[in-house]
Amino acid sequence: MRLASLLRLAAIAATLAFPAAAHAQYAMMVFGTGPAAICYEQVKAKRINLSTLETCNAALKDDTLSAKNRAATYNNRGIVHMRTGNRAAAERDYENALRISPNIAETQINLGAMFYANDMFTEAVTVLSQGVKAEESSSRAVAHYNRALALEKLGEIDEAYADLQAATRLDPGLAAASQQLARYRIERAS
Repeated sequence: MRLASLLRLAAIAATLAFPAAAHAQYAMMVFGTGPAAICYEQVKAKRINLSTLETCNAALKDDTLSAKNRAATYNNRGIVHMRTGNRAAAERDYENALRISPNIAETQINLGAMFYANDMFTEAVTVLSQGVKAEESSSRAVAHYNRALALEKLGEIDEAYADLQAATRLDPGLAAASQQLARYRIERAS
């Protein structure tokens, strides 16, 4: 029996004192030296500028780059594009990374956040449903949080609530999930 048949969840939009934003911050480690490793270090340190973009571009021109490092570099350059507002380029880079390595949870989470930012909520839910399978519990928590935001936009309140609960269980320090969860109240179904 679904929760909705016994209880009704209500998201209290009027008390929302902060904008809900999806997280997309998963830089992927690149092993070795050279432009790909420098691109990773710069993205990880949140040094997002033209120099970082040029470094990532140079890395992707390297024919000797392993498939794993190429996928990671596409992901990292996608973050640069996302943070500089070039969402179309970010989407291309995330999709290139996933073409090379389809099961990169961090890239799926980043792509889901990009879809959410573009009001593409169904697409966000689809890709984040893969991201919730990440190995790292903190990554799974962010995937659940991001998917909850998209589900709520689609009117799927029960599922959004369940994802927020999962996010806070997986990472009690994820303040954004706790704040979103506090917006809900449970009422008896009529």
